[in-house]
Amino acid sequence: MSESIHPNSAAGPAIEARRRAEPLTVGGLGALKEIQTSNSGSKQKIQARLLDTVEQSIIATDLDGIVVYWNQFAEQLYGWTSPEAIGRHIMDLTTPAAMTEQAVDILSHLRQGESWTGEFNVQRRDGTTFPAQVINSPINDENGVLIGIVGLSIDISERKQQEASLIGLTRQLERQSNLFHTTLSAITDFAYIFDREGRFLYANQPLLDLWGLGLDDAVGKNFSDLQYPPDLAVRLQEQIQQVIDTGQSLRDETPYTSSTGAEGFYEYIFTPVFAADGTVEAVAGSTRDYTERRLVEAALRDAQERLLQAMNAAKMFSWEVSPGARELSFSSNVERTMGFTFPPDIIDNPSKNHLHSDDAEGVANKTQHALETGEPYDDTMRMINPHTGEIVWMHSQGILVKNSAGDARFVGIAQNITERKHTEILLDTQKQALEMVVGGSPLTEVLMYLAGIVEDQSAGSSIASILLLDEQGRLHNGASPSLPEDYLQAIEGIQADENVGTCSAAAATCQIIVSPDIANDPRWTDLKHLPLGLGFQAAWSLPVMAADRRVLGTFGTYFREKRGPTKFERETVEILAKTAALAIERKQSEEALRSSETKLQLSHQELERRVNTRTAALSEMNAVLQEEVRQRQRIEAERVELLRRVIFAQEDERSRIAREMHDQFGQQLTVLKLKLDAVKEDCGEKEELCKQIEALQTLVMQLDADVDHMVWEMRPTALDDLGLHAALSSYVQRWSQHLEVPVQLHARAMDGDRLKPEIETTLYRIAQEALNNIAKHAHATQVAVVLERRADQVSLIVEDDGVGFDLQRLTGARDEGLGLVGMRERAALVGGIIEIESRPNFGATVVVRIPVPAARQKGERGE
Repeated sequence: MSESIHPNSAAGPAIEARRRAEPLTVGGLGALKEIQTSNSGSKQKIQARLLDTVEQSIIATDLDGIVVYWNQFAEQLYGWTSPEAIGRHIMDLTTPAAMTEQAVDILSHLRQGESWTGEFNVQRRDGTTFPAQVINSPINDENGVLIGIVGLSIDISERKQQEASLIGLTRQLERQSNLFHTTLSAITDFAYIFDREGRFLYANQPLLDLWGLGLDDAVGKNFSDLQYPPDLAVRLQEQIQQVIDTGQSLRDETPYTSSTGAEGFYEYIFTPVFAADGTVEAVAGSTRDYTERRLVEAALRDAQERLLQAMNAAKMFSWEVSPGARELSFSSNVERTMGFTFPPDIIDNPSKNHLHSDDAEGVANKTQHALETGEPYDDTMRMINPHTGEIVWMHSQGILVKNSAGDARFVGIAQNITERKHTEILLDTQKQALEMVVGGSPLTEVLMYLAGIVEDQSAGSSIASILLLDEQGRLHNGASPSLPEDYLQAIEGIQADENVGTCSAAAATCQIIVSPDIANDPRWTDLKHLPLGLGFQAAWSLPVMAADRRVLGTFGTYFREKRGPTKFERETVEILAKTAALAIERKQSEEALRSSETKLQLSHQELERRVNTRTAALSEMNAVLQEEVRQRQRIEAERVELLRRVIFAQEDERSRIAREMHDQFGQQLTVLKLKLDAVKEDCGEKEELCKQIEALQTLVMQLDADVDHMVWEMRPTALDDLGLHAALSSYVQRWSQHLEVPVQLHARAMDGDRLKPEIETTLYRIAQEALNNIAKHAHATQVAVVLERRADQVSLIVEDDGVGFDLQRLTGARDEGLGLVGMRERAALVGGIIEIESRPNFGATVVVRIPVPAARQKGERGE
């Protein structure tokens, strides 16, 4: 039985041991352990010597009764040395078998934070027993959490035998009083005792120093006597009286400026001191100066607010999860960032996580893997906004962190990357559609692909339809993936009319038409039964315009709820409508070409007939034939020009998007980095917060690098600013570093006048495509790139030592997989040719030759 739980075996009345009292914080078990083992600081040595001079047994245990401190008087009293006692259960060292039951009972009360004082029969190492006076008190840490028990005991055998020895007892009590004062004055908190009138019976030295008084000057005075502000003095006096009346402890805090001018914020506790009869005979108190903590907390709140503002600017929110608890918590801006919020139990309740069904399994597997292994978490996923049904893209990253106690949890950030993903998707869509157009895919297939993209991005909340306008001003179905056949038949051949529907009105007015409520839109009066019957409540349409501003058709969208298009939906359809226009114009050009070929065939037959019947008319018919040939050449030239416009329009779009991404995301990420730096400077000694901020800084730096890489991939600024040689050098270097494949770049005669912009762009994109093919297919260990300019041409050679391929088989099959068609088309647009040499296991060589003028005129690049 520990001294820290010694009960008075003889005392029913002495169950003043069960008084409820708020304990004084004396530094906790950690401090006692440090004193027990300290060999370092002088302060610890003084504390150790001080406790060893107290002629009482001082023993401290944890809440399980295991000894953590045993002073020299405990050694003398019980016969066990400190090394023998430390780590053993106190009841094994000091409690006779007859006292076990009562000792267990008292221990249960001490574990609840109650103090106990009384007499208790204890046992020495040799088995003898003796009566001891025991004082047991709980030990709290700095946060008020109960962490152990400390007990003081003395052998009162002699006192029992010599109760008449009042002089010796008085001296002993005086000495104990001095030790009590010395001990309490060694702590930084204020400790004090009031009588029932609220007058000070005792104040430790830190409190006396605050007042600038000695103990004799303070004893007998109340707060008013000590010049406390009147309202504060009255409040404190009332609180002391409340403790006396209720027998309950009281906690509070207050600002205070001492008579010496010391300002601060203080938190305090008043605790009742009970007499033997159970009445409150005094009030003990403890006060702590938490000024610095309050300032740090205020700074922390300010830093957190600034961090939240920075995260809002970057469309980020933070999250945290304990692997054991499996419950997520989020920062307060999650709904602002995502447009909706998440329940805390989404890890074990996937039905609540708003995940896109196609991403649910992958996200669950990655989450489980991170929780089980502690490895960093990084994933991109699609969410469905439960309020609007729209797809929201989210990128989430997290790392496992541990505090000083070893407790682990995942912390991370998630970013709404919907705009960035939409941009990527639109670029990929436009590229794929243009490749389909250039590759000769049927118009219907191209338009169905574009309409399908619009429907996919809405997660099924909208339906797309592309209609084509004929020369008579009537609309016909071009691509409507999800509209039923009877609906299409009902609108087939509808006349373009500004007062009818949305698509018809858009075709007639050459303007965007929005019908947010079909049922009440006068344009739909005669046709509203068609969309309403399918559950469509709203619609809007965009005219598809040719380069010469002719209306080629319309790009329409139906919604299942009453609303207009969002900003993203408008931007998406506007971009895809331009791509649709290119496809439609190309189709019309091809039809014109076929029509021309048909006329040519008829003319040829007529010529044969006339040759047989009218030889004299040969010259006239030859003239007609020549005109037809010229027309065909003109149409072919128009086809080439259209292809050139498609390719260079794509380059312009890449450049525009790259600039917008650089300006928008670059500025936001720069602001975020600066604000995170400021937040980190303000976090002070909050190690945990600093770790979280550092993790955020690492993620932001990665995002910044990713944005730079995307901008560089789309359109390197060096190509426009410094020319082909500099841009290609930069690309080759970064390609080599990224893939860890050595590349040798040799440039000859490239330091003179720059090439035309279209030639530089063509050579750069062909080199880029060739290196991409090597990265995807070649498994090369060495790559060489040669760029050479001669008097009449510029040459580009890209060679690798990879696995190669069968050129004859590839030529006879579809070679779009290697991008060779696109490379040849690009070279042909500037009058160049491409030669490819390869065979299996012997690498591949791509040679590009483009003619250039022998001399350049000043200012030629600005033409």
